[in-house]
Amino acid sequence: MPNTIEINEHCLSITRNLSNALQYLFERNERRLWIDAICINQQNDVERGEQVGLMGRIYSWAKKVVVWLGHHADSSELAMDFLSLLASGPGDTDRLEWLLNLCEPEYSHHWKAVYTLLHRNWWKRAWVIQEAVLA
Repeated sequence: MPNTIEINEHCLSITRNLSNALQYLFERNERRLWIDAICINQQNDVERGEQVGLMGRIYSWAKKVVVWLGHHADSSELAMDFLSLLASGPGDTDRLEWLLNLCEPEYSHHWKAVYTLLHRNWWKRAWVIQEAVLA
């Protein structure tokens, strides 16, 4: 049975994944969201084509872009913390040695967590890299 939401007195079928994301996001705070699967008529090729042309502006104008990777898994927090560590590492001169240190066996569970995170369904969508870069 498909999930549905009501928008302006109209019922709209949505995926289970989108339903999970909306439930999670609205449990924590009421917010205004622009969701392509809802805001673009996916059945209308002309509208969809026009909106795809606007995606760059839509994402670059956003104050914040939220990506729903799915429900929290055991290693999600470890993966996100490790990715933050990788992004904030030392400058160019010390970086190679620092990265080589992170290849030691004691960090294998960190790398496995990142691997698991990067194999979630969101990454299989065609436009995710473009969306992330534009955001």
